[in-house]
Amino acid sequence: MASKLIPLLILLLSIDVFFMLAHIAFLSGWLTNSFWSVEKDSSFSEWYQHLKEVSIVTLLIYHSFKIKKIDYLPWCLLFLYVLLDDALMVHEKLGGHLDNAFDLPVFSSLREQDIGELIVSAFFGAGLLTLIFLRFLWCEVRVKHHYIDLLVLFSALVLFGIGVDMVHMMVSSGAEVWGLIEDGGELLVMSLIVFYIASLSTGKQLSAPIASS
Repeated sequence: MASKLIPLLILLLSIDVFFMLAHIAFLSGWLTNSFWSVEKDSSFSEWYQHLKEVSIVTLLIYHSFKIKKIDYLPWCLLFLYVLLDDALMVHEKLGGHLDNAFDLPVFSSLREQDIGELIVSAFFGAGLLTLIFLRFLWCEVRVKHHYIDLLVLFSALVLFGIGVDMVHMMVSSGAEVWGLIEDGGELLVMSLIVFYIASLSTGKQLSAPIASS
């Protein structure tokens, strides 16, 4: 393990847990400021998440210049989109435009707006992941392992950000619990991604790939 960076991971995860506990305190009425809610747009936890996303993009750019290769630039583009999407609500706004422009179908408890958002996310996701796959074909074996690790971590992020989000919108009970699982899961996974990319950028990467451990 990248032992020298373990304190960074502990710090990141501790802050994540703090925001999750603050969210529970808000739901319980112990905190009255709605910006403590992890579900609120522009909340304290969301700005913290933006900071992590900026760190990821910056570290990937730094690492690319450091090794003088473009192997990690496709991942940089993917996380740049994640940052812009979170900050500017790209898939929500474009999904709304699709909903207004076309007669989108309704699936189960999902609204037309939800279907539009899924289409937008699938469009950008497919394009960026295609770039990643094409670069993967030309990478050396060591970098391929990093690609697989990053794909595992990004898949976990998608699981919480899209999968759990869809469940959250479809269920009629326990919405607060699903909301905490969704946003809390995203916080925790993003911290793991920051830690992993920091380990690459500092040359203190994990002793074994995540996917093979």
